Amino acid sequence: MKATTRIGYFSAIAVGLAMPLTLSAQAQGKNPLVGTWQLVSATNTDDKGVSKVGTFGPNPLGRVIYTESGHYVTVNTAPDLPRFENRLKATPADYEGVVKKSTASFGTYKVAPDGKSVTIKQEAGTFAIRNGTEEVRELAVKGDEMRFWTKATYGGRSELVYKRVK
Repeated sequence: MKATTRIGYFSAIAVGLAMPLTLSAQAQGKNPLVGTWQLVSATNTDDKGVSKVGTFGPNPLGRVIYTESGHYVTVNTAPDLPRFENRLKATPADYEGVVKKSTASFGTYKVAPDGKSVTIKQEAGTFAIRNGTEEVRELAVKGDEMRFWTKATYGGRSELVYKRVK
């Protein structure tokens, strides 16, 4: 292969790789959610106003990715999930630990014109009762920090705090 051909290929690849980054940066100016976010904390407040660390623990692990085209995917877990070799042969305690300390979903989203809420439509996820449903979540984005509030699965309300991954 000629050197000029190789340079042409590499140039095309570089341009192809740079375009999504450019589009993503442009999209962030219009939509503050576009990009990848890392879970920093999850706090649950019960119906009596008492707050406690959520089911993902004091050092949660998680990501949410919002695309320019209005899709999202999210995975949140506790760092101490049970570890087992074969997910089809785990113990009941292992299954319970994973279900209680993790959640994942994907679907579509839309930010309200005033930027104070986001409507999530879950296509599918580990908490399947939400599949096909829409949920409006209160939203606050300041710089590289995003907070949203959602109904806690066991009553009250959950606040999730994320920081933008750079």
